[in-house]
Amino acid sequence: MGRLPPLPGAVARVVGLLSGGMCDLDEVRGLISQDEALASAVLRVANSAAFGAPGRTFSLKDSLVRLGTSRLTQIVLEQEMTPMLENAGSAYGLRRHAMWRGAIGGALAAERIARDTGFADHDLAFLCALLRDIGKLALDSFLCSTAGSIPPAQGTTGFLQQEQSAFGTDHAQLGSMLASRWGLPDQICKAIRYHHAPPSPGDEEHDTLFDIVHAADVVCLWAGLGTGCDGLAYELAPHVRETILPGHDRAERYIGELWTGISAIECARTEAKGQSA
Repeated sequence: MGRLPPLPGAVARVVGLLSGGMCDLDEVRGLISQDEALASAVLRVANSAAFGAPGRTFSLKDSLVRLGTSRLTQIVLEQEMTPMLENAGSAYGLRRHAMWRGAIGGALAAERIARDTGFADHDLAFLCALLRDIGKLALDSFLCSTAGSIPPAQGTTGFLQQEQSAFGTDHAQLGSMLASRWGLPDQICKAIRYHHAPPSPGDEEHDTLFDIVHAADVVCLWAGLGTGCDGLAYELAPHVRETILPGHDRAERYIGELWTGISAIECARTEAKGQSA
């Protein structure tokens, strides 16, 4: 984990504030204004055609209000995580941008599932799903430095056990540790830890948030996003199948929405790069 750059303190604090629901926008504005690249990204999106009004230019404070916490969280994390994610994943057999697409796709799915299930904190679900596979960054960095790779999955289950046998840990456990090291809230760390194996109802660790992130991860894999050598070697937890993904129709709808959402984000990114050039 020491090979990966730390999450800047201001960014970790902003994410912590936004994931807590109600937050002090003045404090968020103060933190964002300390990071020139981050402040520029926020202003660029808020003043884009999608959010701005013709003939008006919005200040940073106005921009925070117009964007809302969900979009703002996405901008903050995308600004910091995109450079890490875009070229990562080769040890898992992933092509360039594949890990980034998987992260964004899972985040979009989690936000939609949270709305459909009545889970109050859509932003937190989005954030946890966005970060769920950061443990792969650590293993990828280590293996690439040693010219290693992760062997393909054997069968349809047990990939975490395969990682445990090879490295003494797995990417879900590593991701939780990395999130803690970055100073992110404990609930986010646990959501990352349990994104492949959420505790069942009745377990003291059970949390609907973990179920949502797990469901979003599976939907993302079914959509072909972020699948590498581990393929589809993860099972949908039975209690999540019953409560969140009871039929194929709902999953198919989520998959279609994922690809539409990712395409829109990629078009926006291309437009932003053209404007900055």
